[in-house]
Amino acid sequence: MRVNTFKHIQNLVSPRLMPLVLTCLVLIGGLCTTYVLWHQAQQQQDAHLRNTFEFASTQVASNITSRVNNYIVVMRGIQGFIHGSDQVTKDEFSTYIQGLQLQEKLPGVQGVGLIKIVAHADKNKHIAEMRHQGNVDYKIRPDSKRAHYAPITQMEPLTKENFKVIGLDALTVPAAALAMQQALAINDVTITSRITLVQDAGKNNVFGFVMYLPLYKNTANLDTLADRQAALSGWVDVPFRIRDLVTSLQGEIDPDIDLEIHDGEPQLANSLMYHSDQVPHQKRQTDGRKQLSRVVEIGGRQWTLLISTTPEFEARVTSGHQTTWLGLTGIALTLTLSLLTWLLSRGKESAQTRFQQLFNQASDGILIMNRDYRFIDANNATLALLGYSREALFNLRLPDILAKHELPHLPHVLPAVMAGTPNLDEWAHVRSDGTEFPVEVSMHKLDNNHFFAILHDLTERKKNQQIIKDSEARYKLLFTANPVPMWVYDINTLAFIAVNNAAIKQYGYSNEDFITMKISDIKPKEELPRLQENIKEIASQADLYNQAGIWQHRKKDDSLIWVDITGHTLTFEGRAAEIILAQDVTARVEAERQLHISAKVFESSHEGLIITDASTLILSVNRAYSEMTGYSLNELIGKTPAFSKSKVHDEDFYKAMWANLNHAHHWQGEIWNQRKNGEVYPVWLSITAVIDEAGKVSNYIASLSDISQSKKAEETIYNLAFYDALTGLSNRQLLRERLHQIVAFDPKQQHQGAILHIDLDDFKSLNDTKGHDVGDQLLIEVAKRIRNCTYPDDTVARLGSDEFIVMLELLGMEQEQATREVEKIAERIHHAINQPFSLRDNEYHCTSCIGINLFHNDETSIEEVLRKADAAMFQAKKSGRNKIHFFDVEMQAALEQRVMLESMLHHAIPDQFVLHYQMQVDATGTILGAEALIRWQHPQQGLISPAVFIPLAEETGLIFPIGRWVLETACKQLKAWDSHIKTKHLLLAVNVSAKQFHQSDFVDQVLEVLDDTGANPNQLKLELTESLLVENVDTIVHKMTQLKAKGVHFSLDDFGTGFSSLSYLKRLPIDQLKIDQSFVRDILNDPNDASIVRTIIALGKSLGLSVIAEGVETEAQRQFLISNGCHNYQGYLFGRPIPASDFEHLLLQQA
Repeated sequence: MRVNTFKHIQNLVSPRLMPLVLTCLVLIGGLCTTYVLWHQAQQQQDAHLRNTFEFASTQVASNITSRVNNYIVVMRGIQGFIHGSDQVTKDEFSTYIQGLQLQEKLPGVQGVGLIKIVAHADKNKHIAEMRHQGNVDYKIRPDSKRAHYAPITQMEPLTKENFKVIGLDALTVPAAALAMQQALAINDVTITSRITLVQDAGKNNVFGFVMYLPLYKNTANLDTLADRQAALSGWVDVPFRIRDLVTSLQGEIDPDIDLEIHDGEPQLANSLMYHSDQVPHQKRQTDGRKQLSRVVEIGGRQWTLLISTTPEFEARVTSGHQTTWLGLTGIALTLTLSLLTWLLSRGKESAQTRFQQLFNQASDGILIMNRDYRFIDANNATLALLGYSREALFNLRLPDILAKHELPHLPHVLPAVMAGTPNLDEWAHVRSDGTEFPVEVSMHKLDNNHFFAILHDLTERKKNQQIIKDSEARYKLLFTANPVPMWVYDINTLAFIAVNNAAIKQYGYSNEDFITMKISDIKPKEELPRLQENIKEIASQADLYNQAGIWQHRKKDDSLIWVDITGHTLTFEGRAAEIILAQDVTARVEAERQLHISAKVFESSHEGLIITDASTLILSVNRAYSEMTGYSLNELIGKTPAFSKSKVHDEDFYKAMWANLNHAHHWQGEIWNQRKNGEVYPVWLSITAVIDEAGKVSNYIASLSDISQSKKAEETIYNLAFYDALTGLSNRQLLRERLHQIVAFDPKQQHQGAILHIDLDDFKSLNDTKGHDVGDQLLIEVAKRIRNCTYPDDTVARLGSDEFIVMLELLGMEQEQATREVEKIAERIHHAINQPFSLRDNEYHCTSCIGINLFHNDETSIEEVLRKADAAMFQAKKSGRNKIHFFDVEMQAALEQRVMLESMLHHAIPDQFVLHYQMQVDATGTILGAEALIRWQHPQQGLISPAVFIPLAEETGLIFPIGRWVLETACKQLKAWDSHIKTKHLLLAVNVSAKQFHQSDFVDQVLEVLDDTGANPNQLKLELTESLLVENVDTIVHKMTQLKAKGVHFSLDDFGTGFSSLSYLKRLPIDQLKIDQSFVRDILNDPNDASIVRTIIALGKSLGLSVIAEGVETEAQRQFLISNGCHNYQGYLFGRPIPASDFEHLLLQQA
């Protein structure tokens, strides 16, 4: 083969050396090309191996840290349980730890213990208490004198191995003492250095650790170390073996990596605490295995994880033969080309022979073709590759063995090759059986009419490339589809580089959102300083595993979550980056908080709480339940709540309760239980069934409230509602209910009964003279005597003050027999009350009046029954004291008249009322004013006397609207008089009843009327009766003073007819005394009346009060009054009560 290049070389090199030079050039070029391709493939495999190994290493560190963090969570839960209870007994602690199911849920933990601080002065007391709890051989070890001891008092589960540590003073173990002090200093969990547990004494190479968390007597103030030292009560103690810890993580750690765990730096002596196999880390390094170190922070100590790949791991991750075959193929091809060059350059014949040998023995296919793509020659490898015989192949052209989609490229390749430019490309060829396969084709010009192609089957390489591609896809899928949120960020810019689907779901941002954000965008502002410090630490320690701890992150919707951050640095797409695992632990953080709160709530609840298993065996109770029942927790554990049953409820009650609970999973209601001392008491019980994920009952939770006090309160309320508080007798309400039961009987079944209305004679005088305490004592004794005179089924009630009612049921009696029976009982009561009473060592005689009403259920109502008995009692009073009176026909007529009058009175307000005015004059006959007197002008019955309707108005309450009308009308008249010179000086007197005056807003009413009418208060005089002074004198004085300050005058009406106390009289802000007409009427004939009048006049003068006499009808009476110093009068002698117009006319005539 002669080409320009060859000629140029031939000119420079000796002909003898030409073959060697050309061969060397081909050999060197081929080997260089082969090396470049092999090196690139090797780099790809190494990168894939490194990434896979880094991820596996991260998983190892993360899983170990997470498992230890789970231990820490349990310790904090135990701390919360201890702090939430005033005192935790041995059995309570054991029950709590059993409920945690540590062996199933947290394998590796040897047990959970409690350490108690014991002063030397309390040592013997502490030992005695522990022995009393059942540890009969308990002692503190070692038994030397120290200021303080820290013995392990409990270790659950209490196995044979764990029993060895009971009583061990942890402060005598140097590693433990150091860790305990560190835990107190930082107020958090710490861990010891590598030790051999007491449980493993005598065993070789079995290493463990102990974690400590302080306990405090109170948690109110723990800010400083001194505060914590003062409050320290002990530690939570959790020992575990490192071997068990790693074994529990099987299935979570790649089994084909080698793991060493060192306590601290690996270079330190005795640092190794775990090795997964027997091949040393240094040997792995010598063998060229990939190695990484990870430093994790565990309870205040650093563990170094030395992680190496193993041959098994590397073989699984990489396809080692791929690069080998690539190199061998390149070398073979290079040697073939070199040999071909050598042969061609050695001469045609010799070269032809040798070329043919190499041509046929080459491992790659070689085809020689002309410009028409017709095959000129082919070696054996080509025939084997394509599956054709030599004769069949030579009948074909190059397009016949190419895939159809390759044909358009062919015309563009040949011109370049024939121009001297080799072409290396990948083509799809077709075998004789029609199957397509990839071939790497290297085309070269042979001479001006021929070119050759070297065919290298790429099937295996493609398979290997697919394996690598699949591996990378799996790695990407592992990142993208990993359920743990992950992201990669640029350490320098803090920008997100990549995020997986779990992170997108957790934070709510889209992938596009993340790529435009920085990690500071998901941190709350208060976390940014901590983030900056963390980034500085990461940037200064390349390839360092980073356990960043618990952080608070902000989601797209601005809600905050807690995440556990784990990461390690790496180079990603040529940038310094860190890959982060961000596990959402919000539920865990909340659970820890809720666990602490629940423990507090459970123990501090005022309601009794019980937790049982599905078989109703008690697992736990709170302090309130123990106090309620009298049973301690130890007495209740393992029992069912049935022990507290009382005999109040029968079995049907409990069957119905459980049927409802099984159906609705909840029951509540009132139930009677029995305390330990045998006392039966009521509770409000609420039971809830806890349903597990399988839909089955796992537990029952019951809350109980002792409602003994509520029951007593209900009883008290019932008694207040239906019984008289003073005497214990039935009150008006209960009397009416029982009376209704008789009256409501079916009229066809006649029932009869009797009401005895009893009223004490002159009870008011006893109250006024001896006081209400003595009066109350008399009422109590009278109630007892009445009760003793009746039968148990009879109703005895007190209506109020000194009025009593006895209701008798006279079933099956004839009228005459019933009358005799009632009369007998009435006489018995009458006689009993007549007997002397001893009231505060003084004998008191009392009499009574009894009114009796016999009635049938078919002829009356409750109101009528009581009204008739009241009328009979009133008639007895009228007949004189100490009487018994049956209701009769005349009384019925009077009662009907009274009912009719009451109805008429309701309709009379205000249209049928008028005011008449009776003048009041002085000694000269000058009119000073008048008294306003109400009159009832009925349309049919004419004028009705106030003496008839005023008492009825007082009883029915109609006195209030009537009194208001009188006051308003009188003030309007005053306003009218104020406009005339002849009448503006007049003083108008208005009568005010005691009931009206006692209204709480009476003062406001008077001032409102004065304001509305415009009347001058200085011209208004209110006349009050002496009966007003019986009670609440202070209130009366206050009201009168308020009105007096506005100018209103007061006159004491009917003076001398009632109870008048000089002390009261002196306090009242009155202006005038009014002598009652009953004294004036016989003033000339009755010396007593004359004496009384003189006394009243003298009293008025001595008190500085004016005196007016009413009922003056004769001149002789007037002269008597003048001679004794009374100069103001009212009566028929001067004028009768007349309408306002007549009064004004009379006034003008006088003028």
